[in-house]
This record gives sequence, C-alpha cells and structure tokens, in this order.
Amino acid sequence: MTPPPDAAQPAIPPTIEWVGGDTLATAGADAHVELIDQRLLPGELRVVEARTLPELCEYIATLAVRGAPALGAAGAMGVALAAVLGLDRDESAAAIKATRPTAVNLGWGVDMALAAGDPVAEAVRLAADDVARNRALGAHGAEVVPDGARVLTHCNAGHLACVGWGTALGSSARRRTRAAARRSGSTRPAPLLQGARRSPRGSSTASASRARSSPT
Repeated sequence: MTPPPDAAQPAIPPTIEWVGGDTLATAGADAHVELIDQRLLPGELRVVEARTLPELCEYIATLAVRGAPALGAAGAMGVALAAVLGLDRDESAAAIKATRPTAVNLGWGVDMALAAGDPVAEAVRLAADDVARNRALGAHGAEVVPDGARVLTHCNAGHLACVGWGTALGSSARRRTRAAARRSGSTRPAPLLQGARRSPRGSSTASASRARSSPT
C-alpha cells in the first residue's frame, strides 16, 4: 500500500493501510489496520492500530480517519478485518456504515468488500487503486497548472484525505507547483477545532504542503 519513495515528497506513512496477508487465505491472526490518527494533528503525527472492528469503528466515528477516499478504504478494510476475525460480515458491514451514515465512500467501500469473494484482496486492491488513480491525477495536473500559480483548494484534497496520495494536492502536481503550494489556501475549516492549532501563517492546506502533517 505504501507509495514508492519520492525525493520531492517528505516521508510520511500512508493515511490508512492494511497490514497482513493480501488475501483472506494468507492474512494471519496478526492482520490489522494501521492509520494516521488525524485527531492529533497538527501537533503530533501518530500511527495507531485497529485490531478489532469496534476499534476501527471508533476511529471512523471520531474522525481519526476522514476524507472520502480514505473512508472508502476504511470501509473495505473493516469488512476485511471482520472476515479475518470470523465475524458475521453483514452485521459488521452495518456497524461500519452506522459510524458515518452520510459518508458515501464509506458505504461504497463496505459494499465493494462485502460483494467480493475475498474481502481482504478487495480491500488491498481498492487501496492500491486509490494511490494509482491519484498519482495519475497529479501527473495530469502538473501539465495544466502553470508554474507559479496560486492554488486554492476546497475541502480535503491532500495526502490525508486519501490512502496515501492526494487528489488536487497530489505529489506530481506539487513537484511542479511546490512554491505555489506553500502559498495555497483552503476554504474548508478543519474539524475538531484543529484550525485553531495550525500556524497563523497559512491555511491547513499550506501547512500540509510544507510539513505534510496537517489536515486540509
């Protein structure tokens, strides 16, 4: 799940990642979900583990993981975790969806994994697909955003919103507009009063572009 190293991008863990075998048959008892606890940002970058379904549901419900693409992966990984633990998949799916009933991508990820013959393989596939799509998006963006442009994003568009590669702030586009990204702004207020804890010099989007540790 972890994107390949990129010299233009400081090292940061994936926003959310499945740890264990890539199929239900190979996922051992230690299989679990790891994610960045976004409730602690921007003051602390901490990766936490979800080894039970209630733990993962709590992280989703309390916004430790957020952003549509990341929530889609979280939903699929929740079903995968339920399958590894031998839980009822339909009941587990309902519990995951109930954490954020209006989060469309969360329900989509749950349904994709639930419908798959191997929910672990499907969760791994969806996570890898998110990274690949966003890398491609960044590459296309680099061709259309001019050097020195001032970039304004709305809502969550960076690494933390996705599995491990941002959408509008994808690293390929950022390589081309790195200076501009430092001056970019976001019209979305950060939840959990995190906007009050970020640097007054810029928005959380700009902070994420500088330090890769603040939510957009």
